[in-house]
Amino acid sequence: MANSLPNFPQVPFVDQRGPLGISEAWYQWLLNPSFATLNMTPTGVVAGTYGNASNISSFIVNSSGLLTFANNVPISINANQITSGTLSAARFPALSGDVSNSAGSLTTTLATVNASIGSFGSASQVSTFTVNGKGLITAASNVAIAIDASQITSGTLAATQFPALTGDITTTAGALATTLKNTGTAGTYVKTTFDAQGRETSGSTQLNLTTDVTGILPVANGGTGNNNGLPAIRASGRSVAQNGANASVSTFTVGGSDGSFELSANVNVTVATLCSFTVTTTYTDETNAVRVLTMGFTQLTGATLLSTITQVTGTGPYEGILYHLRCKAGTAITIATTGTFTTVTYNVEGVIKQTA
Repeated sequence: MANSLPNFPQVPFVDQRGPLGISEAWYQWLLNPSFATLNMTPTGVVAGTYGNASNISSFIVNSSGLLTFANNVPISINANQITSGTLSAARFPALSGDVSNSAGSLTTTLATVNASIGSFGSASQVSTFTVNGKGLITAASNVAIAIDASQITSGTLAATQFPALTGDITTTAGALATTLKNTGTAGTYVKTTFDAQGRETSGSTQLNLTTDVTGILPVANGGTGNNNGLPAIRASGRSVAQNGANASVSTFTVGGSDGSFELSANVNVTVATLCSFTVTTTYTDETNAVRVLTMGFTQLTGATLLSTITQVTGTGPYEGILYHLRCKAGTAITIATTGTFTTVTYNVEGVIKQTA
């Protein structure tokens, strides 16, 4: 081939440098290319095109600058070697786990972790929810607001929210109109009784001059006209249909000072088949001696003074005699009946009046 490079092994080599510093053979060939036909020995590389969009050309060059090996190697690089541009959707892999998609698609879907879907929280409900370690809500629900009254620190409840009151003050639920419980009867009274809440519970249109009046009551009004409150009935008692002894027909305990007293009793026997009894007064005199007084009675004729009532004296009223006693301070005065009450029915009354 006239224009191919010379294959020097086929030309007698003259190791003599020409004027250009090249071998004689090269020099002769340059002067006359037809001087020799030069051919290159094949290196074994397959003729073709190497390198494309998905492959890198790989080759080996010998010391003469000739390729002795050539090949296509698929491109395979680390992700951090991609320093610009954007991957196409078709290259995107399929994700799985909390976020998923289909291979070759950029449309992603969050994994379902909560079955409660909707709106939560309202004027009367609090939303409650559970969050996992990734910040995802895994459960949600509504809880009715329930707080202690002390947590309401401002504002005023509407009347419609007000409960029904019961007890001393009542209301209707949802209303603020109150009603005070009735404890007495409306009217005008001269004496009233109040409960612990200051409400009137009872009243009287008359006064008891013995217990309700203090001070000096004039004689014209039924009083004594003196300022010591005496005489005054200190105790009185009446027992009816008695068939046995009565240990306390009437009893009074003397105050802080010795006092003088008038005592009387009366008996009315309705049945007297078999009996024998007396009416006594037990007291302590001013010398601090305990005394027992057997009280005397007369009957309607007034002819006989007696102290023992029997079936012989019979049925009917026994009028008592007034007794005047001086009693020790702080001691008791007791009118009683004592004796035998086999078959008897009687009424008895005793009065203790302080005179000084």
